[in-house]
Amino acid sequence: RRRLEGIASFWRDDLPTSEPVDIPLSQSELAGMVGLSRQRLSTLLNRLEAQDLIEVGFRRIRVRK
Repeated sequence: RRRLEGIASFWRDDLPTSEPVDIPLSQSELAGMVGLSRQRLSTLLNRLEAQDLIEVGFRRIRVRK
């Protein structure tokens, strides 16, 4: 979650508000960045999605915070 928030803040720098931001990363790419298997990352992303903190799409993750 912290890594996603850090990436989102980088992408949000170009936006005028704190709207949700789409991060153009696949789960495999993000898993490599954080040192997890894609399957483990998918489980963790599903938990964040259930808490309505993120939305996972095709080659993107929308961070709502």
